[in-house]
Amino acid sequence: MRENDETWSGYWLFLLGEFSLTAPGGQAIAITGKKNRALLAVLALSPAQTMTRERLAGLLWGASGEDQARNSQRQSLAVLRKELGPDGSKLIRSLDESLRLQTDVVTVDCLEIVAGSKSSDVAVLRDAAARCQGDLLAGVAIREEEFDEWLAAERSHLVASQFRLFERLAELEAGQARVAAAERLVALDPLRESSQRILMQAYCDAGENGLALKQYERVRELLFRELNVEPAKETQDLKERIGKGLETSGRSPPADERRNGEPLYLSALTSLGQNVPSNLTATTGKGSIAVLPFINMSGDPEQEFFTDGLTEDIITDLSNVPGLFVIARNSTSAYKGRPTDVRQIARDLGVRYILEGSARRSETRLRINVQLSDAAESGMHVWAERFDRQLTDIFEVQDEVTRLVVGSISGKLGVSPVPERYRPANLEAYDLCVRSRNQWSISKSANDEARSLLERAILFDPGYCEAHWQLANTMIFGWQLWGGPQEPNRSDALALAQRAVEIDPNDSTARCTLGYMLLYDLRWAEAEQQYDAAIRLNPNNAYAFADIAYFHVMNGKPQEAVQAVARALRLNPRPPGWYFWITGTAQVANGQYADAVVTLRREETYRSASRRMLAAALALDGRVSEAQAEARLFLATSPHWRISGWVEAQPFKNPGDAKFWTDAFRLAGLPE
Repeated sequence: MRENDETWSGYWLFLLGEFSLTAPGGQAIAITGKKNRALLAVLALSPAQTMTRERLAGLLWGASGEDQARNSQRQSLAVLRKELGPDGSKLIRSLDESLRLQTDVVTVDCLEIVAGSKSSDVAVLRDAAARCQGDLLAGVAIREEEFDEWLAAERSHLVASQFRLFERLAELEAGQARVAAAERLVALDPLRESSQRILMQAYCDAGENGLALKQYERVRELLFRELNVEPAKETQDLKERIGKGLETSGRSPPADERRNGEPLYLSALTSLGQNVPSNLTATTGKGSIAVLPFINMSGDPEQEFFTDGLTEDIITDLSNVPGLFVIARNSTSAYKGRPTDVRQIARDLGVRYILEGSARRSETRLRINVQLSDAAESGMHVWAERFDRQLTDIFEVQDEVTRLVVGSISGKLGVSPVPERYRPANLEAYDLCVRSRNQWSISKSANDEARSLLERAILFDPGYCEAHWQLANTMIFGWQLWGGPQEPNRSDALALAQRAVEIDPNDSTARCTLGYMLLYDLRWAEAEQQYDAAIRLNPNNAYAFADIAYFHVMNGKPQEAVQAVARALRLNPRPPGWYFWITGTAQVANGQYADAVVTLRREETYRSASRRMLAAALALDGRVSEAQAEARLFLATSPHWRISGWVEAQPFKNPGDAKFWTDAFRLAGLPE
């Protein structure tokens, strides 16, 4: 976030509401063509603000032939650069096969909202809220099917950030400011009852009980008119307490205050019900560590992907060391950009040691600073080290950092030597691979872009294990999540995963990826062998445990599924939303219907297609009217979904399990 707009001398790009671009002096820059505006928007919202020319041509000129699309793109860029004026080259940089929007000279309103939604600073949140001024690219319609799909996905992603933003504001503000934040939250989706309850509570806390009760009546009328259902029990209970003048739950205490009482992983685990292994709720011993996101000291936002990749690689290296307990990357990334209190973070995550670092990368040189703290005991540094090397030495530095950490702990624990890990042979291939990590889950366009980058990485380094299993993921999820054809995506993904394991049989995630592909090839025994190998090679692989949970659901072992989820949540107590989707699915299969409802209503997963699982959980819990309401909300975004098609695509081993889900979906009112 820019701390003060008046001191910011760069460009401003506004994509919400009416498109506009302003120069450093404040004067408007007229961008006349709709596709030129769309091109700027696509670059701004792409991973690392970079996209290949081929992908851009497909998005904006896909209906034309390949040659015509390339020519149209060249002409569009020529016009755009002319309209941007003499300094236009500062905004768009041409790479060999890609274009990049330079975010060090231009600020984008959407990116400010996404970044601000993750803050705990009220001033930053207010500034981000002020940017929420209409729909993304409201006046840009270019009649290209791929662009329309991209735009729909980006709008959904942005709305999710706005939900997070206004929920956080409603938590931290007071009085009428809190009411205003809650009203904006409700305006995003009036049918979302959790938002309505936040507004009712805000009225109540402001001393406006009458307005809170009137809001309940509005909600009741709206739900009946639109969905033909009554408000949920939680909403009715809140209305009853307000009407009787009883104490209501009030706002949640700040997150940091909540964490002082217990580690984060305990709240994640207790939501699972009675099947949590007791050893997971015990504090991990001396060999436990979390690696905080390394700080990018390059002064170039483009290098953010490099420092994030460096952090992730060191986490992976440490995870492979027998005797260490290592927190997953997703949970430590939540601390990125926040003030560091290593003792508090250690309590949050249930670890003893915290590793911090920073990196500065130039074209040929690399400087890395790292320090290890005994955060649970004294908070004092155990050691600090600086590496000033050639950029090509990056993998040697990663190995050395891992050896230093292990050496500092091993004298007390006697852990095994650091296992050797496969390293890529080509630095450019490594950069492309790091850019592609986790892009499959963001949007169809991000997944397509990752596929293109990974194919290039394999051309540079045909023996690159990670590039192969990442590319396998883009293909399988291109089918499962983003509407691509099942074939050849599924069979190609299987071949790539098999090749990854051939290249490096000791790569835990390659084994896990192959297990997933074999599961969808209905080779359950072989899939289980790969999952077992993944955990044996890396007992800290939270991703593998979450994946195994789904395998157990498909294999008819729901109790084992819940136990696997518990292991995943202990290693990754701040997980991505799909963990909760799998958790809820495992709970439904295990008969924990009420627990599943709580899990599947978590904000991390609620607005996704997991709503169909929530509908099943509610129906099986006897809350049929609520189930039918959720089914209607799910079908509003997935009108072509059918029970028969879903069941046919799932790799159930036992016909009885397929029937269980078929009956649950029918009970919820989902179509055959």
